[in-house]
Amino acid sequence: MNWLETALAGCTLTDDVRGYLLGRAARPETISGLGLTTWSCPADPLPSDDFRSRYGAHGEDLAGHLITPLWSPRGVVLGFEARRIDKKVISRFLLPEAAWQPIFFGMKTAMPKLWAGGCVWLVEGQFDQYPLEWVVPTGDAVMGVCRAKLGDKQVEFLGRFRPPMTNMALDNDEAGRKGTFGWVDAEGKRHHGALDRLKRANLPGQDRPYSGGKDPGVLWDAGGVERLKQAFGL
Repeated sequence: MNWLETALAGCTLTDDVRGYLLGRAARPETISGLGLTTWSCPADPLPSDDFRSRYGAHGEDLAGHLITPLWSPRGVVLGFEARRIDKKVISRFLLPEAAWQPIFFGMKTAMPKLWAGGCVWLVEGQFDQYPLEWVVPTGDAVMGVCRAKLGDKQVEFLGRFRPPMTNMALDNDEAGRKGTFGWVDAEGKRHHGALDRLKRANLPGQDRPYSGGKDPGVLWDAGGVERLKQAFGL
C-alpha cells in the first residue's frame, strides 16, 4: 500500500457520515466496496509536503470529512475527494501517479462489471452515480467522470474493455450538454464532446436524456427509484 492507502485504512466511517451517504442513495455494498470513510487524523505526520500544506501534518483540516477514495483500474488508491456533510465544501487530492491514470468515481466496484462485458453509464459526480445504480441493469457499470467532460485517458480506458454501449447521463445544464455534444466557441472552433470522442475511438455511445431534474441526485430527492425509472425510461 502507498502512504495514502495506509492512512485511509486507519479511518472509520462514522454514523453521521454513513447516514448522510445512505440519504444520498449510496447502497451499503457501494459504501464498503469503494472504501468510503470518515477522515481521522493518524498519530504520525503524513509524508507528503503537498498534503501537509493543504490539510495539515496529520490532515487536521479534514477531520470529520467524508472521504471518497479514487481508485486505479488495478485497485490502488490514486487520491480522494473530501467533502463536508454540513455544507458544500469539497476538495480533491491526487497522488503524482494519478497524472497518467484514468480517474472515475466508482472505478473499484465497476471493474468486475466491465470485465464481464457490461454496458457503462457515465454521470458527473458520485451523488449522481449512487442513485443511478438503483435502476440500471445489474450487470451495467455506473461511473462518475469527476467533471462535465470525458477526458482522453478515460476514453483510452474504455477502449480497453469496449463496452457494448456507453450511456452518457451528464447533468441537464449547459456544461453537461456541452460535455456530451461538444460546442463551437465564439471564434468558430469546434470543441469535441463525449459522443465525438467515443465515436473517434470506435466505441458505441449514446446520450440518455432525462427530464424533471438537473441530475440523477435531484431526481432521487424528488421521488427515489420510481422517479428515476420514469425519467430514464427504465
